[in-house]
Amino acid sequence: MSFDDIRDICNHQHPSHILLLKSNSKK
Repeated sequence: MSFDDIRDICNHQHPSHILLLKSNSKK
């Protein structure tokens, strides 16, 4: 299992958390 696979799984499990990280990085 590659890191990208793990990242994709995390994105599917915690989409809101990923969105928060993206929005925070834009500030």
